[in-house]
Amino acid sequence: PCTLWSVWIADFETVSHRHGGDLGRFGELFLRTVQQVTDRRGGGRALVIAQDQVAVLGGPRLESDLFSQELKATLERYLSVKIVLRSSAPVTSLADLADAWKAANTGRPSTSRIVLQTLRYLRENFTTPTISLELLAQHAGVSRNHLSYEFARETGQTITDHVAKLRIEAACQYLATTTLKVYEIAEKVGYPNVEHFCRVFRKVVGTSPARWASESSSVFRDIRQ
Repeated sequence: PCTLWSVWIADFETVSHRHGGDLGRFGELFLRTVQQVTDRRGGGRALVIAQDQVAVLGGPRLESDLFSQELKATLERYLSVKIVLRSSAPVTSLADLADAWKAANTGRPSTSRIVLQTLRYLRENFTTPTISLELLAQHAGVSRNHLSYEFARETGQTITDHVAKLRIEAACQYLATTTLKVYEIAEKVGYPNVEHFCRVFRKVVGTSPARWASESSSVFRDIRQ
């Protein structure tokens, strides 16, 4: 007998961007952490399902409430990720595993191929000033309207807002870790027009680049270290 748990990272796109797409070591830490908590709370086996998901076959002695609380707190604290956990009813037969897995994945959002492809393309090319909806739609092989609708439906944000978020995150790193001028940073992250960059920065962050740099650079360095 066992309980089947589904553990997935809700903000995986952010995590992937943070690690530059190189998720090998992160994946090892993710699996190892899940297994360690599982061992502490009664035993079971953690298995990799995808880069953003681990399944746990919890043994009959697994302390379900303590396990879920500790696992969520541990992963969110030490790996800086947002975690969602779902469990099945106790499983006593191999024939019931498929239904149990479906139950454990209730509420897990599915991301379509075209949105995943677009997210990956943007992550790798967001500093290109000429990114457009037309270009992205051609890359995904769909119409502009279809891509725009599906992207907003699945991610909860527009493509324009997502690009701005990626660029401003990169700009914040430059502001905190370099002595580049604001106009130089604007060009590096894909904004040839520094005035436009400052408007977008204020919209996303809530303050100007100069003020953000003066107030946040020391904190940002401490976090990175």
